[in-house]
Amino acid sequence: MIKPPVGRIVHFYNTTLADGLKGPNDINLNGMGAGPYVAVVIQNFTGPYVNLLVHAWGGDWREGSVSEKSEANSSRYWEWPPDPLPPPEPHVAVMYGNAPEGDLSDAA
Repeated sequence: MIKPPVGRIVHFYNTTLADGLKGPNDINLNGMGAGPYVAVVIQNFTGPYVNLLVHAWGGDWREGSVSEKSEANSSRYWEWPPDPLPPPEPHVAVMYGNAPEGDLSDAA
């Protein structure tokens, strides 16, 4: 298991929030249910645990001693976000040296 460093963004899940209405301190979850929620690692420990600052629609809260899903024995865990999609291929209308109708260098 590779633990995320302090400041790293992970996804936080809590299956006890499945109703999706209210979270800790009555924070409005806006129907997000168990997650994923964006979370920032704020502290690392020896062993599988990290402390997180979790961000939700209605506010932020802290979750302590959260382990990665593969290590979790509870309803609370974190996961790495999925890899982002590759950027789309750029659409280029005019390639260098291939102007469609004459030289465009002196067009104003």
